[in-house]
Amino acid sequence: MSDPVLEQLYAQYDEIIDQMNDEFDSHQFILELAHRYQREYIEALYQFRNDISNAGPFGQLHSKLATRLRTHHSDRLRHLENHESKNIFGRDSECAQWRKIT
Repeated sequence: MSDPVLEQLYAQYDEIIDQMNDEFDSHQFILELAHRYQREYIEALYQFRNDISNAGPFGQLHSKLATRLRTHHSDRLRHLENHESKNIFGRDSECAQWRKIT
């Protein structure tokens, strides 16, 4: 079963990919998505407001967004490696690095 709020964000992936540099990482992608589609991002984040796991609401949402990027855009992106990158809170954490397929 799909989630309509998340689907609104997923629908913007191609546009965001087009705007990204030739190489980018999942943190950069999510930050750009959140910036351009703030209302939709906040609505999606709100769905995880009661999450009490170590990941918390942001971690749960970002995991779903990153998973969707990995599983649904293999025709447009090549996974390079995982590397350390600053997350939305400015903390180092591991995420996927991508290169656009041209």
